[in-house]
Amino acid sequence: ELREALRALRLEFEAEQRVVSDKDKERAELSGQLQQQAEEGRRRFEELALASAEHEARLRDLATKRVAHLEEGAAESRERAEAAEGEALEVRRRVGRLQDGATELAAALDANVAAVRKELAAAVEQASASAERQASAAAGALAEARRQFE
Repeated sequence: ELREALRALRLEFEAEQRVVSDKDKERAELSGQLQQQAEEGRRRFEELALASAEHEARLRDLATKRVAHLEEGAAESRERAEAAEGEALEVRRRVGRLQDGATELAAALDANVAAVRKELAAAVEQASASAERQASAAAGALAEARRQFE
């Protein structure tokens, strides 16, 4: 009876060992999957961060070019305003009757300079908002990757 009980215990022990071994294999497999998912998450985050940085750099470059273009336009407008002022003074000396027209031209040029400055400010604000959205999207992707990793 003792041998039979011992054999039954041994069989039960071996069955438990197989269960433990199966659980260890399953745990190792799940651990490998989690590690693979974590690597994939890290890789995806790095790709997103790189894409975000590249996109931000492109936006910054576009904004810089746009600002330079607007500044050139403003400089040209200022030059035109200065030239118009000089011409207006000459015209005023020659013909008093045209003084009102020259004043209106100078006012229009000042309005043009103000409009260019306003457009410049709007372009900078738009580029800044776009960069903030990209940063927010990257932060969201990071949070999702962390959540998946955990």
